[in-house]
Amino acid sequence: MEVWLGAFLVEQWRRVLDARSTDQLAAGHETNKDRHALPDASMMLAAGPPIAMQDVPTQHFLGQPLGMLGSTDRDDLRSSRAGHRPADRRAGLCCDAMHRFDHELRTRLPEHHQYFMDAIEANLAKWVSRHGHCEQLAHEAAEEVSGAGHQTATALIASQATNLAGRMVGLTEGFIDLANLDNTYATPPVVRALYETACVPCYMAHNIIPRLRKGRVNDVRRLTYRLGLGTGPGAGYGHIRPIGVPQLNSATNQWVANYLRDSGGDAVPVEKIAQMIYGPLSDRSHPNFGATHGGSSLQPGGMPDYILRPTFDEGNIDELLSAASFMLLVGGEALDSVVAAIKQYPMPFPPGEPQWHDDDLLKPGEASVKPPATEVV
Repeated sequence: MEVWLGAFLVEQWRRVLDARSTDQLAAGHETNKDRHALPDASMMLAAGPPIAMQDVPTQHFLGQPLGMLGSTDRDDLRSSRAGHRPADRRAGLCCDAMHRFDHELRTRLPEHHQYFMDAIEANLAKWVSRHGHCEQLAHEAAEEVSGAGHQTATALIASQATNLAGRMVGLTEGFIDLANLDNTYATPPVVRALYETACVPCYMAHNIIPRLRKGRVNDVRRLTYRLGLGTGPGAGYGHIRPIGVPQLNSATNQWVANYLRDSGGDAVPVEKIAQMIYGPLSDRSHPNFGATHGGSSLQPGGMPDYILRPTFDEGNIDELLSAASFMLLVGGEALDSVVAAIKQYPMPFPPGEPQWHDDDLLKPGEASVKPPATEVV
């Protein structure tokens, strides 16, 4: 790889955040006032590594500050997680505080990896907060359309945003847990799923926000329905064509490139973003050499050596930490902009389905599950 991913992302975000901070101060604006305001986790990133645990946002688990839970506390919380009431789970009381990278893993890794792990933990807390905010907005919007016989962009997108935030929380927690278990094989697919989930708000920010602003009701409905109801042909049901991962990736690459450029970062070719971030995750998620050789190496003399359960080290965890950290930030910024847009443009939808375009719907027979082809030996 031409550019070491971790160093590249750190440098990019520092330049972006420095430029944004300078612009806001020059304009007499305080931070956290507009779309370009620094999120808490980004300010932590801008401060540079390492990030002290006492600087993590002051959220609490049953009265205990984040960062104050030891391994015994985490084990107790994990064992009692199923016993929490739905209201507690909605408030994030049993989801955010206990998922932290273990001290033993941290001591094996260099300082810049502590930087990424701190950012991931801080952003996990922010995504828990986003879930609660989006859920409240979704409930309010659902009450407004109750009995009206039609939906609104606010109601549908707020519901999708809540579900996306919940999935981001779950996948981030899963990543942390698997990393703590040194499960080098199961972790890359989880981080890839996190990346793809973060692509959805980027797609919405890139494609839906401009159409909201221009009042293109049918286009907003089409894209919203496809994001929420589209399923792959292999599912065997439904008629709405999904917005595929390549489309999500393409929109995300463009949105991130524009975001970095507009925020003062270096110009990055769109195709480079996917190559540096998504490519390695995809390579380590498929059963090819990149995903299967993690436990093998060649010893002096060419003798192969095999390890059943390889552990994480600086080399095999770098792409995972940097990609997760970056996409948690980017996806969060995108989702925040989408939520702000649906508040500003609460577009009502007429009853019934949208006026579909030709490529919006699956063709007859396309959704049926095809039997696997028999290979002739």
